Amino acid sequence: MRKPLHLAVVLAAALTPLQAQFSFTSLQFPGADLTRAFALNNRGQIAGAYETGGPRHAVLINKGHFVKVDPFGELGTNWSQAHGINDRGDLVGTYRDSSGGQHGFLLTHHLLVDIDYPGGALPDAFGINDSGTIVGDFFDSAGVLHGFEWSGGYFTQIDVPGAVDTQPFGINARGDIVGSWDTDINTQGHGFVRTKDGTFVTFDAPNAAPESTSATGINDKDQIVGTYTDAAGVTHGFLAVGNQFTSVDFPGADVTICWGINNAGRIVGNYSAGALRAGFLATPTPPPAEFLYGTANGISSFGLSATGVPTSLQSLAGPNSSLGILVDPSARFLYVSDFANASVDAFAIASNGGLSAVAGSPFSAGSPPGAGGIAVDPATKFLYVTLLNASSVAAFSINSSSGALTAIPGSPFPAGNTPFQAIVDPSGKFLFVSNLNDQQGTISAYTIDSTSGALTQVPGSPFATQPNYPGPNSLAIGGGGKFLYVGMSGTANANHVVSAFSINSTTGALMQLASSPFAAGNDPLRITSDPAGKFLFTVNFLDNTVSAFSIEVNGNLTPVAGSPFAVLNLPDALAVDPTGGFLYVADSSGSGGDLSVFSINAVTGILTAIAGSPFSTGQQSITGLAIARGH
Repeated sequence: MRKPLHLAVVLAAALTPLQAQFSFTSLQFPGADLTRAFALNNRGQIAGAYETGGPRHAVLINKGHFVKVDPFGELGTNWSQAHGINDRGDLVGTYRDSSGGQHGFLLTHHLLVDIDYPGGALPDAFGINDSGTIVGDFFDSAGVLHGFEWSGGYFTQIDVPGAVDTQPFGINARGDIVGSWDTDINTQGHGFVRTKDGTFVTFDAPNAAPESTSATGINDKDQIVGTYTDAAGVTHGFLAVGNQFTSVDFPGADVTICWGINNAGRIVGNYSAGALRAGFLATPTPPPAEFLYGTANGISSFGLSATGVPTSLQSLAGPNSSLGILVDPSARFLYVSDFANASVDAFAIASNGGLSAVAGSPFSAGSPPGAGGIAVDPATKFLYVTLLNASSVAAFSINSSSGALTAIPGSPFPAGNTPFQAIVDPSGKFLFVSNLNDQQGTISAYTIDSTSGALTQVPGSPFATQPNYPGPNSLAIGGGGKFLYVGMSGTANANHVVSAFSINSTTGALMQLASSPFAAGNDPLRITSDPAGKFLFTVNFLDNTVSAFSIEVNGNLTPVAGSPFAVLNLPDALAVDPTGGFLYVADSSGSGGDLSVFSINAVTGILTAIAGSPFSTGQQSITGLAIARGH
């Protein structure tokens, strides 16, 4: 029976690309027809094998140099592969003797030791840890494949309960073992982890075809690598870290198989690209830096650590009474609305998060006061800002090099009563604007001219949220761009719901979901979704809480376990970082713009306050947040 994986792995809904997080190096023995990389230790030494037209031979790759293993002994003269290596440099693997008999082996201090399970056939030794414990497999007389653990000269058989075949591949310092198992000898099967206490946990990679997952390596941080085959028959590697499975594909490869991972997160494996059959080393690249920007009267900037902790970097004077702040999709520019002066301030974002005013900034949007929410299309071609006191939307084209703004002919474009916030859908085809004081609580919808950026009202626009109840405020899009969510904060009287609409992907027309609206906290002043569109979050201004929802396939909102979550006094802004890992909530109580920071469970959406939260920024009260991920 399968159990959830309780080490550091929780299955996620999908795999995500990894190339941007790693640099890949091809490993090719000089003149070889084939090179294989199976394991690496924390010193960076790699165990593998090569072929140059004759038998395959074990090899050690040390600092880029290929060193033949036991070149004049059994391993160097007969077929052999090195499968595992520990930090002492002990190697394990498989070889065939001069009579063709297959043996597992341990090579330690130049001494070759056969690792053959008593009475077993075709033994393999695959993994070894620093305690000298070895894992591998063997066939019994009935042709059933079993795993084994060898420690201090003694063997212990390993079988996943209910399995026909069990094949351990890797072991970490703690003694946790990973491998594959199946109920049919003709399939690759499923991944498993056997913890040190003997508990078995089995799993399949998301998006894997049935019975096509193997776990091949595990480090001391419980990071697991392996391989799976998708429904199209393509074989990929995977990395399982925390609550995410991530696909690993050598660039341009037809087949990628991950085998080993060390404590630095470096991965080795094999790939095929046409006739090329080689090993690879994937080295983690530092994740892009992240920066948080907050505004009310002026701008405060913060560096964000890998664990989500904010550190104050810079404070700039102006703009005044801002209602809109965003980082463009390229993360090169920050735009902030200035209500008092009806303008947009534009800043270039440096690699260290520093801000410098774009030439010509601030850019006038109309007669003051009144600039409100800001939206930018996905290609960073056009910017839109609401004009609360003019019942319109100003539109600008964006200079892709400088970030400067130029008014679009025909701007401003008509909207409803007190257009407050704006958002562009992920396709870049439609703009939606909330009309705060409209008696029908309407949303104006526009098509965006892809060349000029000019706006045209969608037939049927504006669309009512709650008749005779004004108050649509913040906007968010989720469910892969299929649904629009509106925080109904109210006006003279606070509201406590979120309205939800489906978006017609052809026309941009809105249709309120049958189950809408959905209950939130008192005065859901700001809302946002995570980058994957799986979760929706609202800050409830008069409750001092955050509500968290799962976005269902049909667009309905389901509160996550534990929602709502307590935050500081009068929360007025929130933002999810671009990785979807953290939620930031700022207060406007005048106590210094404190920040509550939560980690987001990628599977459930449950929020957990990180260590040290809330953080006293020492800056102004914050009413708007935006996050840039380094470029």
